[in-house]
Amino acid sequence: MASLRHKPRTILLGLDGATFRFIDPLLAEGHLPTFGRLKADGRWGCLQSTLPPYTPQAWTSISTGVNPGKHGIFGFFHHPPATDKYEFFTSRSVKAPRIWNIMDTLGARSLVLNVPMTYPPERLSGAMITGMMTPDREAAFTFPPSLKQWLLEQFPDYVIDLAVDNRDQKLSVLDELEFMTRRREAVLYALMERHQPDFVYVVFVVLDRIHHLFGKYLDPAYRDAFRDGEIRRRLVGIYEAVDGMLGRLLDAAAGATDVVIVSDHGFGGERGIFYTNEFLRRTGFLRLKEDVGRRAVGRTAAAARLRFVQRLIPRRWVGRLKQYTASAVDRVGSTAWAAPIPQQGIIVNTSGYADEAGRRQIVTDIIRHLEQVRCPDDPLTRVTRICRREELYHGPFLHHIPDILFAVRDFEYDASNNVVGQTLCDDRSRNPRGKHMPDGVFLAIGPRIEGRGPCGDVRLEQVAPSILATYGYASERFDGAPLPFFGAGDPARAE
Repeated sequence: MASLRHKPRTILLGLDGATFRFIDPLLAEGHLPTFGRLKADGRWGCLQSTLPPYTPQAWTSISTGVNPGKHGIFGFFHHPPATDKYEFFTSRSVKAPRIWNIMDTLGARSLVLNVPMTYPPERLSGAMITGMMTPDREAAFTFPPSLKQWLLEQFPDYVIDLAVDNRDQKLSVLDELEFMTRRREAVLYALMERHQPDFVYVVFVVLDRIHHLFGKYLDPAYRDAFRDGEIRRRLVGIYEAVDGMLGRLLDAAAGATDVVIVSDHGFGGERGIFYTNEFLRRTGFLRLKEDVGRRAVGRTAAAARLRFVQRLIPRRWVGRLKQYTASAVDRVGSTAWAAPIPQQGIIVNTSGYADEAGRRQIVTDIIRHLEQVRCPDDPLTRVTRICRREELYHGPFLHHIPDILFAVRDFEYDASNNVVGQTLCDDRSRNPRGKHMPDGVFLAIGPRIEGRGPCGDVRLEQVAPSILATYGYASERFDGAPLPFFGAGDPARAE
């Protein structure tokens, strides 16, 4: 499309999982002219994700401008202490206004497309099609509700999301991902013409999915080991398709629209798995029930087969939920246990302690042991970052966050909550998969974006306040300050 009849004031475009770790080498090879244009003519920097760097908490921090302790989302589900029950997070679990809610108060129309943690859809001035965590096309996933009929009539093959796991490490899945991305772009333009929004917020997930499957083919650190020319050619082709999509959008919105491009986290090659519950068992903080092998594992595996769970969360998380054998842990005899991916921390059992001082002492004791961790087969693999939750986050929902958050070997290891792991660490260096890293991307260009070139690191919580500053809006509720190169708009409202 050469131009838009109505040009939005701002487009916030999410590239889930994008990272300069992969983009910059492709730029050096002569690929990705639009990314090169954005870095040359706009402002750019690394967008620092949450710890751990995962989708639910990160995108919600981008959307709200506040940390997870305030917005309440940390992972796909909450596991209340002293229970074996899961409480799945939905859009109704978000406890802070999101950027489109504030746009409503400013009289601006919003188009929200495929943003994670937006199901079920909510009323807004404009239109919404929900994204990740939407059960399927049978669900009510649009606002207004009538938009669903229009969407499926105009785009009967529209794909809400495509989750992938190890079973999908084949080239055919790349065809599906490319198709989903092309349709998302077509729907985006159709909705902009149909609803004429002032603010657009859209997320594309294709880069996250290909990184999960084949990330080591793009990671310079693994290039000598993963050299399959056909796979890499296809991955580069997908990057070029995304680059072309960005170029078309910049051209269509030229002259009037600020375009802000962000990712919720970065990516790198997955080196291995660290079994947190095995660590806690070895150090005396965790006990398992005697019938763990027969009853507890079977119960949670059966729960994971429930159609509700399968429809609610991506397939790769269902597989991990099967291993999250919460009922296998002796919650009376254990002092602490592992939090599930994507929380990747340690939860302290507070039911037996009357005061905060007792909890803090347990945290201190566990941290002392974490600092001594070395994987037997790889002495270089150790816990390189350890934080108490209150050191990173604050707010009324701090209890949704594990007591201890940590990273193994600079995020190259995932922290698994599998309670039946036989080893402390598991090598995954021969698998082409990638894993989440904290270094996402931030790029901004447009008439209200001042200057050009690198801007240093940006926090997730700065994205929404920066965009809203161009509308003249400010609030003390935000945890991030507006970036200084976002030009201030006419004063609209301050809180």
